[in-house]
Amino acid sequence: MQSIRALGCCILLLAPCVAVGVSAKVANTAERTAAERTAASLERQGEAAFQKADFVRAVEYLTRAAQLAPAQVSYQTKLSNAQFWWARHLQAHFHYNDALRHFKAAYAIEKAHRRSNAALDADLTNIGYTSLQLGRYEEVLRSLQQALPVQREIKDRRGEAHALDYIGIAYLRLGRSKEALRSFQLALPIYREFKDWRGEAATLNNMGVAYLHQNRSKEALRSFQLALPLQREVKNRRGEADALNNIGETYKKLGRSKEALRHYRQALTIEREIKDQRGEVRVLINISETYYNLSRHKEALRSFQLVLPIERELKNRRGEAATLNNIGQTYYELGRSQEVLRSFQLALPIHRELKDREGEAHTLDYIGLAYLRQSRSKEALRSFQQALTMQRAIKDRQGEAYALNNIGETYSQMGRSKEALLYYQQALTIERAIKDRKDEVTTLSNIARLHRYHDKGH
Repeated sequence: MQSIRALGCCILLLAPCVAVGVSAKVANTAERTAAERTAASLERQGEAAFQKADFVRAVEYLTRAAQLAPAQVSYQTKLSNAQFWWARHLQAHFHYNDALRHFKAAYAIEKAHRRSNAALDADLTNIGYTSLQLGRYEEVLRSLQQALPVQREIKDRRGEAHALDYIGIAYLRLGRSKEALRSFQLALPIYREFKDWRGEAATLNNMGVAYLHQNRSKEALRSFQLALPLQREVKNRRGEADALNNIGETYKKLGRSKEALRHYRQALTIEREIKDQRGEVRVLINISETYYNLSRHKEALRSFQLVLPIERELKNRRGEAATLNNIGQTYYELGRSQEVLRSFQLALPIHRELKDREGEAHTLDYIGLAYLRQSRSKEALRSFQQALTMQRAIKDRQGEAYALNNIGETYSQMGRSKEALLYYQQALTIERAIKDRKDEVTTLSNIARLHRYHDKGH
């Protein structure tokens, strides 16, 4: 779900052109005078490079000037400015690791010289935002929680709202939805105070996500429904699609599938209109899952099949493998075992390429089930045994029990009741240990069926 907006007005940027006077102090030695002259020359070259937006050279020249004349605060000021703008350039081109390094360098200079609270605010906000893009959520919290008191001191209300939003997003990603909700609720009245509808809509969306994480679907729905007309008012088609998708997701959780599908379809239309293929994939998957849960497997299959070429075009190998698995699983429900095999056999080498052992084990299980339906018990057994080895390696106890049950079922079909019972009992032990009541009932049913078969004299 999209929730992070461009920084926009939340950053108090330093003016790129600063009139800085030359030091009036006269050096007492020729050596010091020469160093100062060199530093002044480097400063002029740095300033000229800065004016041309050649931030690499600006940082290089100003760093050398600051090293030659460390007491000259104006050099430090200009160096901080160059570091900041070079970081902004890198950030705009998605080079987040390099951007973060330069923002931190700018912040270190500002902090050392205590030049400007506005500059500290800008540095900390950008460190937080860039860390968010890199998935460093604890670092987001550290930097933005430092920024908040600065923003409150200088009465930067818009910056405060943005920082609260980013803090909330970081908490969400860390699974701390209560703290996230508190941050969003603090940001919301600030956006309303400034009649910033775009910010208000994004925050309402984020609140809805936090409510969903807490299984508070009715409050989530209310938040998403408040966000939707605001997104339309500001003509934010991307935000409108997100709101419609999130409303659909909430209706799905509430068991109201018709309303869910209606909102998903509206979102899909916008995703295609704005040519957002990743958004289109996300909505198509939601539509497919809704149909699948309604046992409308043919419609689910059609939607999953629309996803596959997009994932391939995007070169999203993980998404391609997941979609092939979904297609295979849907074919399985339709009883089309040959297509099941074909889909999962296409997915298997991708999972191996990605070293996705969980995905590989899941795929091997379904290949085994497809073989079992075709009465190809030896191939089924081989697939289930490979899946079992993998489930044990990754310590997936539920998956291990599932594979053991499938091996038991295969031996049962081969007429090897003793081996079948042995594997069913191993599965049952795990299911009781992990308190998986649903699969425990299935395994007990399999064991009972095996006993009935023997009681009839087979």
